[in-house]
Amino acid sequence: ENQKRIRESGVVFLDDSFAVVDGIAFGGIASALIREDKIPDLAALDGFWGMDMPKVLLCHHPEYYEPYLKDKGLDLVVAGHAHGGQWRIFGRGVFAPGQGIFPKYTSGVYADGHFIVGRGLGNPHLIPRINNDPELIFIDLFYDSDSDLSIKKSVRTVRQKHAKIH
Repeated sequence: ENQKRIRESGVVFLDDSFAVVDGIAFGGIASALIREDKIPDLAALDGFWGMDMPKVLLCHHPEYYEPYLKDKGLDLVVAGHAHGGQWRIFGRGVFAPGQGIFPKYTSGVYADGHFIVGRGLGNPHLIPRINNDPELIFIDLFYDSDSDLSIKKSVRTVRQKHAKIH
């Protein structure tokens, strides 16, 4: 029902698909948790990987980066799912789904600016966040078709303690 409402609003739903907007290809990988083999369907994006233009991929699971995406020639991968490690001590996440204890990717910019993981807003009522404020990330993309790709590597975040999620 939610996917239907999203599509009816005119939004392009990037679930194992891609779209080109203003000379930049945007792709999305669906969660493999719904698949029996638990492996993402990379074949669904065969046309995306080889495109000769900047490529930005939305991938909910940061744990997919190293085994499946790192060598795909992507300009930017944006992920979430780790919820910042749910609890943070000494600036590190303690646990993340799919990565386990002291996960590698929980929050921030990795891989020389080509991989960004957001903490997200999450639901503090299910599992409380400790030392881990909810976060909304803004990424500025710049592309001049007459020159090389330039994606601004800085990420602006908005964090609010005790945010109420409705």
